[in-house]
Amino acid sequence: MSIKLSDIGSAIQSALVASSSIKSACITAYGEAHSVYYGATGLRSPSQSGSPEFVIIPKLRDLSPQSGPSKSWAIDVGISVKDETLTTTTVSGVVSSVYRGPTSIETLAELAIPVILGISRNVTFDTCAIEVMNTEEMFPVFAAIIHLGITAPNLIGVEVSL
Repeated sequence: MSIKLSDIGSAIQSALVASSSIKSACITAYGEAHSVYYGATGLRSPSQSGSPEFVIIPKLRDLSPQSGPSKSWAIDVGISVKDETLTTTTVSGVVSSVYRGPTSIETLAELAIPVILGISRNVTFDTCAIEVMNTEEMFPVFAAIIHLGITAPNLIGVEVSL
């Protein structure tokens, strides 16, 4: 039996749910724990409270018989948070304002990546990139996607599992 997208997605979901560092960061910043969804077609709008949400989006499973020495999968992990927290300072008459959302999203992604990369020793994460989404249309929702490219050996007669 070969590894399915759902196997990898379930492992990522279980790891994100079990992460005490992500839970602690969410409780500290938003007063409640995060939520984790699997199988959505895109980013969800966070709850009214603003508690961060993670969405695991299965993207690709290579079934090509000629795929060479490895099999590959692609999964995105979306992160969204509703956050209108604004810090404003005035320096020499110039107003400078910073929304907390982009920093919160990047921090959550940085906390999630080692959790995700630790799901199995039998697969390799070839790609792990954070894309911060354009938030102009979504404000006050801030979002990012962690793009994951995953490979495992494709040896004849050898099945690799998570």
